[in-house]
Amino acid sequence: KIPSRIAWILQELPSFAIATYFLISSFKESFGIIPIGNRLLLSFFIVHYFNRTFIFPLKIRGGKPTRLLEFLAAAVFTTINGFLQGLSLTKFDEYKITNLYEMRFIIGVILFITGFGINLHCDSILRNLRKPGEIGYKIPFGGAFNFVTCGNYFGEFLEWTGFAIAGNNGGGYAFAMFTFANLFPRAVQTHHWYQKKFDNYPKDRKIFIPFLL
Repeated sequence: KIPSRIAWILQELPSFAIATYFLISSFKESFGIIPIGNRLLLSFFIVHYFNRTFIFPLKIRGGKPTRLLEFLAAAVFTTINGFLQGLSLTKFDEYKITNLYEMRFIIGVILFITGFGINLHCDSILRNLRKPGEIGYKIPFGGAFNFVTCGNYFGEFLEWTGFAIAGNNGGGYAFAMFTFANLFPRAVQTHHWYQKKFDNYPKDRKIFIPFLL
């Protein structure tokens, strides 16, 4: 097994490094070849993975060691996804974002920023759920947790849904679908665990998407 912080840094690093390479390389081309909208979305991707690689792991309190197989699977995914998003946003003419004022792009960006904010807020709530020296489990409250069991998962799914809508390319949609396929089953498992663990668990709290699912 690999210590939690080290695992997080190493498994998330490929997406950050690869996407950063594509963004830096894009400045060798004109905005006509790689439009500013494409570069903006790639920058959003990089900001997310900068947080996941360098900020989130350092704020982890404790954390269970990661199994080697899980670590390797995550590292392979972030490597492939880094290339997929970098290529989709910089190498295909049909995926050029030529109108920053198009409603689809604006809605996608708003969803991404909203999801990113929800994700950060939920991570903070989970980190501060127990006071120093406390042990045991607690029910998280506040923010998206007032509506769903896994507010952090919802925020991340909202991020990549917005990313896909704004970019309107195969790479973005594939990532959004994978995010749902990966996080929703885990959210269902977590929801059932909370219901069994706590008799007073809020009965109106949804699993993954507020008011719906």
